[in-house]
Amino acid sequence: MSILLSLISASLIAVLLSRAIRRMPLLFYVAALLAVVAFLLFSAPTTNLLLRPLQDLIQKGHLAFAFFAVVMFVGVLRDDSALGRRLIPIRGELSLIGSILICGHFAPLLANYIGLAEHFFRLRPNLMTGLLLSGVLLVLFAVLTVSSLRRVRSALDIRLWRRVQRFAYLFFGLIYLHILGYLLVPALQGATTARDSIIVYSVVFALYLILRLRRYRLRNSSPRTPARHCGLAPESTRRR
Repeated sequence: MSILLSLISASLIAVLLSRAIRRMPLLFYVAALLAVVAFLLFSAPTTNLLLRPLQDLIQKGHLAFAFFAVVMFVGVLRDDSALGRRLIPIRGELSLIGSILICGHFAPLLANYIGLAEHFFRLRPNLMTGLLLSGVLLVLFAVLTVSSLRRVRSALDIRLWRRVQRFAYLFFGLIYLHILGYLLVPALQGATTARDSIIVYSVVFALYLILRLRRYRLRNSSPRTPARHCGLAPESTRRR
């Protein structure tokens, strides 16, 4: 399944190439951009058993979601853990890689969304809700991505930056609703792929929620533990 392949791939890239990402982030940004450009240039639908899953990585946003998921879970790691020391410093880089990749998901649909927006009040309620949700996600995505850039982060007051990054909770939650909006009906009609995808996404979000609540409880029981949130950029008490 494409979503499982994406989650495994993003996790391995983050863990195994963390030092390279930290030292040469531009290389990974360019690689992500080239993957999106290649998809947009060669995006004709195919039933090829090899190419179809690779197209889904970009077209359906699976690989972008996987990088965002890694960022989510890094937010619940202990700073002094082995994974924490490896991944916390590159949260911003991982989120920007995901932000570039997600362009391959919404860019081909942008013209359709604009066309629907012109007839917004004539749409069926489900299409109207989906369009509104997509619009909110796009705005949140833009705000969180821009605030993840080091120059922007350095220019903002740290308290304002932290407030902006709290919108990441809303962003991730709406992603789940966005996914359900597209997959739930096919799943209820018996589509195996849609059903399996909902299961995978639900497990990912449920696991994150459990770990986030556990992190919150541990933080409250240990006043000296600094608060960290799940923004699309690495949290820091000082500017970089």
